[in-house]
Amino acid sequence: MKIGIVMVLGCVVLAARAMAVDKETFRCEDRSTAAIAKFAKLRAKCLVKCQQTKLKEGAGSTRVCSGLDVGFPDATTAECLAKTDDKLGKLVGRACPAGTLPACGSYELYAPNDAAGWASEQATTQGALLSNTTVPTFVCTVAADPDPKATLACEVKTVATLGKLAKSIAQCLSGCYAALQLDGDTSRQCTPDAVSEFALVDTTTATCLTEGIDKAKAMITAACPTLPLCGSVYFSGVDAVVGLVVSNYAGNFSTPATNPYCAP
Repeated sequence: MKIGIVMVLGCVVLAARAMAVDKETFRCEDRSTAAIAKFAKLRAKCLVKCQQTKLKEGAGSTRVCSGLDVGFPDATTAECLAKTDDKLGKLVGRACPAGTLPACGSYELYAPNDAAGWASEQATTQGALLSNTTVPTFVCTVAADPDPKATLACEVKTVATLGKLAKSIAQCLSGCYAALQLDGDTSRQCTPDAVSEFALVDTTTATCLTEGIDKAKAMITAACPTLPLCGSVYFSGVDAVVGLVVSNYAGNFSTPATNPYCAP
């Protein structure tokens, strides 16, 4: 937003500063968002490790790595996943002491001002997404694959790269919301659109996002000269693989009920 008159600009800045949120509220929003990204990365590692072991052990393996399969998770994987839930609860608890959760969003998001309840809800929701959709989609090698080791290496690298992309997107949005909510910079447009995704964000944020997305595409392309012949996304190419993370973030952040940065 460009304002050509200094006096008008001054009024806008003053108004924006008046609406800025307190640091404790923003800290809760911001660190909770980072905690979710870390949780997703750790949980994906549990699921990927399970799949690697299952492939190595062959037909006699007792590992159950997908939320779509009966008996999920096996005992070893369950122990690993439980640790990620605990980690998320501790991170959110430190980020959001009693009374600091934002008074906004849906009941499922922040009310009733209970960090432990919020973390538990997020662990259930995000955990199901990872175990039922994300990892099964991208770690889909079977023993009959012509070169299962090479394919699995590609898939593992893809999942790790998508985790890094999620962290990159979170950092870009964090910088934008900090400028908007803490500094009152109303020229910043941080909230994506469910349809156009990040097309409507401000230039600074868009540049940050584009750099992260392009880097992720390059890393996956380098790791996977040939994309796996499995899953429901690989067939559509690298753009579609990366696009799954981008669309999920855009969908979550474009909806007031699920955008963790819900303070005005």
